[in-house]
Amino acid sequence: MPTFYDSIPADLGEWALSQPLFPSPPPLPPPAPTKPALIPLPTSFVASAPLHSATSHVNVSPKGLLAATLTILSPTQCAYLDSTGSGCETIAHVYENGRVTLMFASFGRSPRICRFFCRGRVVEWDEAAFAGWVARMGKADVPGTRAVVVLDVWQVQTSCGWGVPILSPQPSATSQPSANPTPSTSSPTILTDRPTLSSFAAKLVAKDALRGYQARFNDKSLDGLPGLKVCRRDVGERLWVTDARAMCRRVGAQWEGVLVGVLVGWLVVGVMVLLGMKTGVSGLG
Repeated sequence: MPTFYDSIPADLGEWALSQPLFPSPPPLPPPAPTKPALIPLPTSFVASAPLHSATSHVNVSPKGLLAATLTILSPTQCAYLDSTGSGCETIAHVYENGRVTLMFASFGRSPRICRFFCRGRVVEWDEAAFAGWVARMGKADVPGTRAVVVLDVWQVQTSCGWGVPILSPQPSATSQPSANPTPSTSSPTILTDRPTLSSFAAKLVAKDALRGYQARFNDKSLDGLPGLKVCRRDVGERLWVTDARAMCRRVGAQWEGVLVGVLVGWLVVGVMVLLGMKTGVSGLG
Protein backbone atom coordinates (compact mmCIF):
# COMPACT_ATOMS: atom_id res chain seq x y z
CA MET A 1 0.00 0.00 0.00
CA PRO A 2 1.45 3.41 -0.92
CA THR A 3 2.22 6.02 1.72
CA PHE A 4 2.23 9.75 1.01
CA TYR A 5 4.10 12.63 2.62
CA ASP A 6 3.86 16.39 2.10
CA SER A 7 7.66 16.71 2.31
CA ILE A 8 10.79 14.55 2.42
CA PRO A 9 11.33 12.91 5.84
CA ALA A 10 14.98 13.06 6.88
CA ASP A 11 15.43 9.29 7.07
CA LEU A 12 13.75 8.80 3.69
CA GLY A 13 16.03 11.41 2.11
CA GLU A 14 19.11 9.58 3.41
CA TRP A 15 17.72 6.29 2.13
CA ALA A 16 16.97 7.72 -1.32
CA LEU A 17 20.49 9.04 -1.84
CA SER A 18 22.03 5.69 -0.92
CA GLN A 19 20.09 3.45 -3.32
CA PRO A 20 22.20 1.71 -5.99
CA LEU A 21 21.22 0.92 -9.54
CA PHE A 22 23.80 0.15 -12.19
CA PRO A 23 26.95 -1.61 -10.98
CA SER A 24 29.99 0.49 -11.91
CA PRO A 25 33.75 -0.10 -11.68
CA PRO A 26 35.43 1.35 -8.57
CA PRO A 27 37.70 4.39 -9.04
CA LEU A 28 40.82 2.33 -8.14
CA PRO A 29 41.37 -1.37 -8.93
CA PRO A 30 41.54 -3.79 -5.99
CA PRO A 31 45.01 -5.06 -5.04
CA ALA A 32 44.91 -8.52 -6.63
CA PRO A 33 41.49 -9.34 -8.11
CA THR A 34 40.64 -12.04 -10.57
CA LYS A 35 37.94 -9.74 -11.95
CA PRO A 36 37.25 -6.03 -11.35
CA ALA A 37 34.74 -5.57 -8.55
CA LEU A 38 31.42 -3.90 -9.27
CA ILE A 39 30.33 -1.26 -6.77
CA PRO A 40 26.68 -0.08 -6.87
CA LEU A 41 26.53 3.70 -7.12
CA PRO A 42 23.64 5.91 -5.95
CA THR A 43 21.28 6.51 -8.87
CA SER A 44 17.85 8.02 -9.45
CA PHE A 45 15.45 8.15 -12.38
CA VAL A 46 14.18 11.52 -13.63
CA ALA A 47 10.89 11.44 -15.56
CA SER A 48 9.19 14.26 -17.48
CA ALA A 49 6.79 14.72 -20.40
CA PRO A 50 5.44 17.48 -22.66
CA LEU A 51 1.85 18.62 -22.35
CA HIS A 52 1.14 18.73 -26.08
CA SER A 53 3.24 17.06 -28.72
CA ALA A 54 2.58 15.30 -32.01
CA THR A 55 4.72 12.36 -30.85
CA SER A 56 4.30 12.74 -27.06
CA HIS A 57 7.67 11.41 -25.94
CA VAL A 58 7.71 10.62 -22.22
CA ASN A 59 11.33 10.87 -21.06
CA VAL A 60 13.01 8.82 -18.32
CA SER A 61 16.69 9.43 -17.55
CA PRO A 62 18.96 7.68 -15.02
CA LYS A 63 21.16 10.07 -13.03
CA GLY A 64 24.17 8.32 -11.55
CA LEU A 65 27.25 10.50 -12.00
CA LEU A 66 28.55 10.91 -8.43
CA ALA A 67 29.69 14.52 -8.86
CA ALA A 68 26.24 15.47 -10.18
CA THR A 69 24.09 13.39 -7.84
CA LEU A 70 20.89 14.85 -6.50
CA THR A 71 21.27 17.09 -3.45
CA ILE A 72 18.39 17.41 -0.98
CA LEU A 73 18.41 21.04 0.12
CA SER A 74 15.38 20.97 2.43
CA PRO A 75 12.33 18.79 3.11
CA THR A 76 10.60 20.44 0.14
CA GLN A 77 13.43 21.20 -2.26
CA CYS A 78 16.21 19.36 -4.06
CA ALA A 79 18.44 20.01 -7.06
CA TYR A 80 20.88 18.27 -9.36
CA LEU A 81 23.62 19.31 -11.76
CA ASP A 82 22.57 18.53 -15.32
CA SER A 83 25.52 17.46 -17.47
CA THR A 84 25.84 17.96 -21.21
CA GLY A 85 24.33 15.03 -23.10
CA SER A 86 22.94 14.04 -26.47
CA GLY A 87 19.48 15.39 -25.62
CA CYS A 88 17.78 17.95 -23.39
CA GLU A 89 14.36 16.39 -22.83
CA THR A 90 14.07 17.10 -19.11
CA ILE A 91 15.14 20.73 -19.52
CA ALA A 92 12.71 21.28 -22.41
CA HIS A 93 9.84 19.70 -20.50
CA VAL A 94 10.59 21.73 -17.36
CA TYR A 95 10.58 24.92 -19.42
CA GLU A 96 7.20 23.97 -20.89
CA ASN A 97 5.28 22.72 -17.85
CA GLY A 98 7.62 22.22 -14.85
CA ARG A 99 6.47 18.66 -14.08
CA VAL A 100 9.20 16.27 -12.90
CA THR A 101 9.20 13.00 -10.97
CA LEU A 102 12.27 11.49 -9.31
CA MET A 103 12.21 7.78 -8.55
CA PHE A 104 14.46 5.72 -6.30
CA ALA A 105 14.30 1.95 -5.83
CA SER A 106 15.89 -0.41 -3.35
CA PHE A 107 17.80 -3.25 -4.98
CA GLY A 108 18.73 -4.67 -1.58
CA ARG A 109 16.99 -7.23 0.63
CA SER A 110 14.48 -4.67 1.97
CA PRO A 111 12.28 -3.58 -0.97
CA ARG A 112 11.00 -0.05 -1.43
CA ILE A 113 10.19 2.42 -4.20
CA CYS A 114 10.17 6.16 -3.50
CA ARG A 115 8.98 8.96 -5.76
CA PHE A 116 9.42 12.71 -5.39
CA PHE A 117 6.68 14.59 -7.29
CA CYS A 118 8.14 17.98 -8.16
CA ARG A 119 7.75 21.27 -9.95
CA GLY A 120 11.05 22.24 -11.53
CA ARG A 121 12.92 25.20 -12.90
CA VAL A 122 16.15 25.47 -14.84
CA VAL A 123 19.15 27.65 -13.96
CA GLU A 124 21.48 27.62 -16.96
CA TRP A 125 25.27 27.83 -16.69
CA ASP A 126 25.46 31.42 -18.00
CA GLU A 127 22.89 32.83 -15.55
CA ALA A 128 24.03 34.92 -12.58
CA ALA A 129 22.32 32.59 -10.09
CA PHE A 130 24.10 29.45 -11.37
CA ALA A 131 27.24 29.69 -9.19
CA GLY A 132 25.15 30.34 -6.10
CA TRP A 133 23.08 27.21 -6.63
CA VAL A 134 26.18 25.09 -7.21
CA ALA A 135 27.69 26.42 -3.97
CA ARG A 136 24.45 25.87 -2.07
CA MET A 137 24.45 22.24 -3.24
CA GLY A 138 27.99 21.83 -1.91
CA LYS A 139 29.23 20.75 -5.33
CA ALA A 140 32.19 21.74 -7.44
CA ASP A 141 31.37 23.08 -10.88
CA VAL A 142 31.73 19.93 -13.00
CA PRO A 143 33.12 20.52 -16.52
CA GLY A 144 30.30 20.20 -19.03
CA THR A 145 27.54 21.10 -16.58
CA ARG A 146 24.90 22.96 -18.55
CA ALA A 147 22.35 23.75 -15.83
CA VAL A 148 21.14 23.26 -12.29
CA VAL A 149 17.67 21.74 -12.22
CA VAL A 150 15.93 22.98 -9.06
CA LEU A 151 12.98 20.89 -7.91
CA ASP A 152 10.29 21.95 -5.45
CA VAL A 153 8.85 18.75 -3.96
CA TRP A 154 5.10 18.93 -3.42
CA GLN A 155 4.50 15.27 -2.56
CA VAL A 156 6.51 12.14 -1.67
CA GLN A 157 5.25 8.60 -2.21
CA THR A 158 6.64 5.27 -1.05
CA SER A 159 5.41 1.85 -2.17
CA CYS A 160 6.36 -1.78 -1.64
CA GLY A 161 8.95 -2.34 -4.41
CA TRP A 162 8.22 -6.08 -4.42
CA GLY A 163 8.68 -6.26 -8.20
CA VAL A 164 12.20 -4.76 -8.15
CA PRO A 165 15.03 -7.31 -8.57
CA ILE A 166 17.71 -7.89 -5.93
CA LEU A 167 21.31 -6.80 -6.40
CA SER A 168 23.30 -9.75 -5.04
CA PRO A 169 26.89 -10.97 -5.10
CA GLN A 170 27.51 -13.54 -7.81
CA PRO A 171 28.53 -16.82 -6.21
CA SER A 172 31.87 -18.20 -7.32
CA ALA A 173 32.65 -21.84 -8.01
CA THR A 174 34.69 -22.12 -4.81
CA SER A 175 32.45 -20.14 -2.47
CA GLN A 176 30.19 -21.80 0.08
CA PRO A 177 26.44 -21.03 -0.12
CA SER A 178 25.17 -18.50 2.41
CA ALA A 179 21.67 -17.61 3.54
CA ASN A 180 22.55 -13.89 3.63
CA PRO A 181 25.31 -13.22 1.12
CA THR A 182 27.13 -9.92 1.38
CA PRO A 183 28.93 -8.19 -1.50
CA SER A 184 32.71 -8.19 -1.28
CA THR A 185 35.41 -6.38 -3.19
CA SER A 186 36.24 -9.57 -5.10
CA SER A 187 32.76 -10.81 -6.09
CA PRO A 188 30.81 -9.08 -8.86
CA THR A 189 27.14 -8.27 -8.27
CA ILE A 190 24.21 -9.43 -10.39
CA LEU A 191 20.47 -8.75 -10.49
CA THR A 192 18.23 -11.66 -9.49
CA ASP A 193 14.45 -11.95 -9.38
CA ARG A 194 12.63 -11.03 -6.17
CA PRO A 195 9.84 -13.57 -5.51
CA THR A 196 7.85 -11.34 -3.16
CA LEU A 197 5.34 -9.92 -5.67
CA SER A 198 4.41 -13.27 -7.24
CA SER A 199 4.13 -14.83 -3.77
CA PHE A 200 1.85 -11.98 -2.64
CA ALA A 201 -0.38 -12.42 -5.72
CA ALA A 202 -0.53 -16.18 -5.19
CA LYS A 203 -1.74 -15.68 -1.62
CA LEU A 204 -4.47 -13.30 -2.82
CA VAL A 205 -5.58 -15.85 -5.42
CA ALA A 206 -5.66 -18.59 -2.79
CA LYS A 207 -7.91 -16.43 -0.61
CA ASP A 208 -10.06 -15.42 -3.61
CA ALA A 209 -9.15 -11.81 -2.78
CA LEU A 210 -7.20 -10.73 -5.87
CA ARG A 211 -10.13 -9.11 -7.64
CA GLY A 212 -11.11 -7.19 -4.52
CA TYR A 213 -7.54 -5.91 -4.13
CA GLN A 214 -7.52 -4.78 -7.77
CA ALA A 215 -10.87 -3.04 -7.34
CA ARG A 216 -9.51 -1.17 -4.32
CA PHE A 217 -6.22 0.00 -5.82
CA ASN A 218 -6.47 -0.20 -9.62
CA ASP A 219 -9.71 1.58 -10.54
CA LYS A 220 -8.08 5.01 -10.94
CA SER A 221 -4.72 6.79 -11.04
CA LEU A 222 -3.28 9.14 -8.43
CA ASP A 223 -4.82 12.04 -10.37
CA GLY A 224 -8.22 10.37 -10.60
CA LEU A 225 -7.91 9.20 -14.21
CA PRO A 226 -9.93 6.07 -15.10
CA GLY A 227 -8.04 2.80 -14.54
CA LEU A 228 -8.83 -0.85 -15.27
CA LYS A 229 -12.36 -1.16 -16.65
CA VAL A 230 -13.06 -4.41 -14.81
CA CYS A 231 -12.15 -2.74 -11.51
CA ARG A 232 -14.33 0.25 -12.28
CA ARG A 233 -17.27 -2.07 -12.94
CA ASP A 234 -16.59 -3.96 -9.71
CA VAL A 235 -16.86 -0.75 -7.65
CA GLY A 236 -20.21 0.06 -9.30
CA GLU A 237 -18.96 2.74 -11.65
CA ARG A 238 -20.85 3.71 -14.80
CA LEU A 239 -18.05 3.72 -17.34
CA TRP A 240 -19.63 6.13 -19.82
CA VAL A 241 -20.21 8.73 -17.10
CA THR A 242 -16.62 8.58 -15.84
CA ASP A 243 -15.22 8.54 -19.39
CA ALA A 244 -17.30 11.64 -20.25
CA ARG A 245 -16.00 13.41 -17.13
CA ALA A 246 -12.45 12.47 -18.03
CA MET A 247 -12.91 13.86 -21.54
CA CYS A 248 -14.32 17.12 -20.20
CA ARG A 249 -11.45 17.35 -17.76
CA ARG A 250 -8.93 16.74 -20.55
CA VAL A 251 -10.50 19.40 -22.76
CA GLY A 252 -10.80 21.82 -19.85
CA ALA A 253 -7.12 21.39 -19.06
CA GLN A 254 -6.38 22.76 -22.52
CA TRP A 255 -7.94 26.11 -21.62
CA GLU A 256 -5.15 28.06 -23.32
CA GLY A 257 -5.95 26.44 -26.66
CA VAL A 258 -9.66 26.97 -26.12
CA LEU A 259 -9.08 30.64 -25.26
CA VAL A 260 -6.91 31.18 -28.35
CA GLY A 261 -9.57 29.49 -30.48
CA VAL A 262 -12.28 31.79 -29.09
CA LEU A 263 -10.16 34.90 -29.66
CA VAL A 264 -9.31 33.85 -33.21
CA GLY A 265 -12.99 33.16 -33.86
CA TRP A 266 -14.00 36.63 -32.64
CA LEU A 267 -11.21 38.17 -34.72
CA VAL A 268 -12.41 36.40 -37.87
CA VAL A 269 -16.00 37.46 -37.21
CA GLY A 270 -14.88 41.05 -36.64
CA VAL A 271 -12.92 41.14 -39.89
CA MET A 272 -15.86 39.68 -41.80
CA VAL A 273 -18.21 42.25 -40.29
CA LEU A 274 -15.86 45.10 -41.24
CA LEU A 275 -15.48 43.78 -44.78
CA GLY A 276 -19.25 43.42 -45.04
CA MET A 277 -19.78 47.00 -43.88
CA LYS A 278 -17.26 48.33 -46.42
CA THR A 279 -18.88 46.29 -49.21
CA GLY A 280 -22.29 47.66 -48.24
CA VAL A 281 -21.04 51.25 -48.24
CA SER A 282 -19.42 50.76 -51.68
CA GLY A 283 -22.67 49.33 -53.05
CA LEU A 284 -24.61 52.37 -51.86
CA GLY A 285 -22.14 54.67 -53.56
